[in-house]
Order: sequence, then structure tokens, then C-alpha cells
Amino acid sequence: MNPRMPRFFRAPSAARFIACISLGCVALAPPARAAEKRARLIVDVKVIGSYSVVGSGQEKESGNFANGYHLATIVKSDGEPSAVNPKDPHYAAQMTATAAAVEKRVAEVEGRDTPAKKMSPADAQKILREKQVACKGDQTCLMQVAIDTTRMMNQVDFGAGSAPVTSNVGTAPVEESGDERFLSYFGFDDCGAAMRVTADFAVTGQYDDVQGPVPYSSSLKGDSPGDPSQLALVCTTTNLVFDAKTHTLFTDGLSAPIATGTKRVTDRGHMLEGPANLWQSPGWEWVSEQLRQAPAAGQRSTTIQLTQMPGGVRIVGKLSGEVKIELAWKLEELAR
Repeated sequence: MNPRMPRFFRAPSAARFIACISLGCVALAPPARAAEKRARLIVDVKVIGSYSVVGSGQEKESGNFANGYHLATIVKSDGEPSAVNPKDPHYAAQMTATAAAVEKRVAEVEGRDTPAKKMSPADAQKILREKQVACKGDQTCLMQVAIDTTRMMNQVDFGAGSAPVTSNVGTAPVEESGDERFLSYFGFDDCGAAMRVTADFAVTGQYDDVQGPVPYSSSLKGDSPGDPSQLALVCTTTNLVFDAKTHTLFTDGLSAPIATGTKRVTDRGHMLEGPANLWQSPGWEWVSEQLRQAPAAGQRSTTIQLTQMPGGVRIVGKLSGEVKIELAWKLEELAR
């Protein structure tokens, strides 16, 4: 690299791209293209629980439930590491600081003062974060957000004790970090995703009637390879970021599976049977949250005290019970 080259042109590619759009640069030589990478994400969830409800009079209900979920899907990356992690909690602050620094340099090059500011940094970060989330991992959309970031800085007021973040860990301007270690992976059509959803629910209870308590029961059972439409959605929408330095996985969480099984309800000697979604166990929010930031492979478990059942209960009364959740996951690189 030419040591006499201005520092602006030695900035990493993300900031250089944003600034060149503002300045109209046209003579940047494209870097050598990295080899595409593919990785397989595997997730296994096991849930076991039980509950009971005691109502008024002789009314009561109790149940045992178990759910299992296996997911395997393939994602791919262009192999180009970046200093930007769009799934980092500080992503909005990073982009705000980056755009502010770029806008300052642009103003210096053009020999003008920075325009008057009218928007607070918090408002700007909120707007940019909403735009980034709306992109759902689409690279073209995220690049447009980066462009919009530069423009929006013209309206941000960093005065009155609201100086832009430029030195805190995780929120420094991207062009100053120089730590290009984040690989973004995206889903694609016909990725070969596979899943398996199992369920075994059994509920018994009784409710009061003028002639005495009336027993009832219900069950939900199934073993399904998943809904084809959800498998297609998994292929196209799964996206994640891998930190090659810390071997950390960043995602937007995990959507609960959709698969159909058979539910049977018996009441007063009559049995009704019909289709129902197999995944009805509580605690999915915990599962999803664990995968937002986690090691590339690992296991976690928890026990949650029940406050409600997702499918509801027939008896109104005091609910007690718990659910035990076991989660295992792995992101493994695939040979090309």
C-alpha cells in the first residue's frame, strides 16, 4: 500500500464504499474475489413437561407433554469477511458512528461545513435499526441502508452531550476498527433443509355438570418431516453471522416449527379427531433467545415454571407445572 495515499482511501471497504458514493469515486480497482463458503446449521430441541389445573368444585385437569424438533439447513457466504456485524446489538451505533465520520471527511474534502443537525442520535439509530431489521438479511437492502445512513447524518444533532460514539468497544466507526472477521451467511432456494417434529400430549380432566362431574380427555400425537412451505421458507430466509475470531454465532433467533399431527378429544363418550399443529409446548422464546448469540456449537438447558399453556386449558383455576427444555446446536463448515 502506498504510504503517501490519503488515509481516507486506506479505509476498509465498507466505509470506502459509502464515502465514494458521496464523492462520486469511479476508479477503485475491485479486490480479488474470495471463494464461496457453505455451512450447515443443525438445531435439536427436546421439551418435556407436565401441568395440573384445579378449578372450583370438582373441576380439574392435568396433562403431560413432550415435543421434539430437529432442523438442518445449509447457508452460504461469499467468503468475504467484514468488519461489520449486522446482527451485533451495537450495529446501529456502529453504522451511525461510521456514517458520521465519513460525512465529516466528505465535508472536509468539499471544503464545506457540516449541515445543521435536527435529529437526535437515538432517533437516528432507531430508524436505521428498523430499516436493517426490515431487510431480513438481504445484502442489497442492507447496502442501501448504509447509503441512507450517510444521508441521514445530515439531520443528526450530536451536540448537547450527545457526541457520536467513536471509541467504545463494539461501537467504534467501522473504518477505524480494521478487524474484518465477520462472515455473513444467507439462505438460498432448494438448500436441502430437513426437519423432524414429534409430539406426544395426553390430557385428562373433568368439569362439573348438573348430574355430576363429566370426564374428558385429549391427545396430540405425530411424527412429521415438517410442512413443505416452511422448509422452503427455512431455505430462503435463514441467515446468520459467524465471528471467525471468537467462533461465535449470531442469528435473529429461531421460528417455531410448523407441522401437522392428529388431535383427538373425547367428551361424554364422543370422540372428535382432526389435524393440529404438533408444536404446542411453551418455552420457545427461550430457545430462540439462546441462538441470537452463541458459540458455534453447544448445549444448553433450562426449567421453566408454567404460567399458561399456549393451547389453553379447559378448566379455569390455579395452574401449576413446569417444562424442561434441552437445546443443542452446531454450525459446521462444508467442504466445497
